[in-house]
Amino acid sequence: MLLLALACTKLLDRDPGDDSSSDSADSGELRHPNVPDDKWGIWQHEGCNDGADTIVYIVAEGNTDADGNLLLEEKWYWFFDDTSWDLDCIDTLEYAGERVSQSYHQTFEATESEEGYAGEVEKTDDQCPHMNYLATFKHPDEDDFEYGDTMKMDFVTFYDTLTPSGNPNLENAMLVYMYFGKSPSFTWGASDYGRGTITPEDESEHGPPANYVYETSMCFDG
Repeated sequence: MLLLALACTKLLDRDPGDDSSSDSADSGELRHPNVPDDKWGIWQHEGCNDGADTIVYIVAEGNTDADGNLLLEEKWYWFFDDTSWDLDCIDTLEYAGERVSQSYHQTFEATESEEGYAGEVEKTDDQCPHMNYLATFKHPDEDDFEYGDTMKMDFVTFYDTLTPSGNPNLENAMLVYMYFGKSPSFTWGASDYGRGTITPEDESEHGPPANYVYETSMCFDG
């Protein structure tokens, strides 16, 4: 199984309009089949700007109901330092969680966030059997993971959707915090895991029930 050492967690500092480091759809060069049409010229698939040799892009969509239950799906687009693209693949992770109390926000130093959820994440579409996410995020059970096992981890996530004055962020922008591990211990986390938007079902109530979308990317060595 492929084990990766985390090099950084960030949105790439790259102008979406700058396709100088990517193949252009108009260049006549071979186009990577795993890059969605709307990401062509935005995503790079030949390593990261900081020299790491593997990059993953994550695209998420989800929603909460009126009772505060979260359902979320992430697509993980892996691009390895392999010119044949043979290892490049797409995984699907599904999250199911419940809203947490304010004490969670304080414990994870996410007091600026308005929403928080905790539950379990599971890999449901296993197109990358060589990936051991437990090892990637230093889960306590990483050494027990074997090929073919169902990947499950506990998670806690927070959404920062309001300004300090309590108004919605410009264009309903949202900052996502994420923590992985085995409750109550979480071995990996990021306070700038992803960025996206919130769309409440009731515009007068800026919160659940609502729909959420966000994106992020990570660079890895190994």
